[in-house]
Amino acid sequence: MRVIEKGIRYVTVFLSIFSIASTGGMMVISVLDVLMRNLFNRPIVGATELVQILNVGIILALGMGCLTNQNISVDFLMEKLPSVPRHLIQISVNLITIVVFGLVVWRTWISAMDFMAKAYVFSLLKVPQWPFILVLALGFVGAILATVLLTIDEARRLNGKEGLDLPEREDLKP
Repeated sequence: MRVIEKGIRYVTVFLSIFSIASTGGMMVISVLDVLMRNLFNRPIVGATELVQILNVGIILALGMGCLTNQNISVDFLMEKLPSVPRHLIQISVNLITIVVFGLVVWRTWISAMDFMAKAYVFSLLKVPQWPFILVLALGFVGAILATVLLTIDEARRLNGKEGLDLPEREDLKP
């Protein structure tokens, strides 16, 4: 179990690093484009498309967001429930989330293959669009892996065992 847990953590951290780099790239390109336009009257050709392309990378942090419990939840209601129903509800929600994210991955894959077959490209840069659609699918795969790990954690807690060593929301506060 620890091998699976570590593997999922490494995958989500790895994807999050690319998300951070993507966000940083968007900021750098935007600032450089403004500077080049205002100082030298030479904007970066395709800067808007580059920012749009890099914007897709933000979704890669979805798995880490799930794993660190940064999603929106209804804590005030769940806290009032006894332990067993609370764990059962959370497991059910996690399973529904896995199914929905799985459908998103499936449809995104189909869309990417369609874009590849039709050779869709960005208008200025002429870069194919399909790889960036696959990046969206990859972000949801990371979220599925994280949700599977959270479901295992809830099942362990339901059975009275010690949960996995996952960070709590309070652990992340400064």
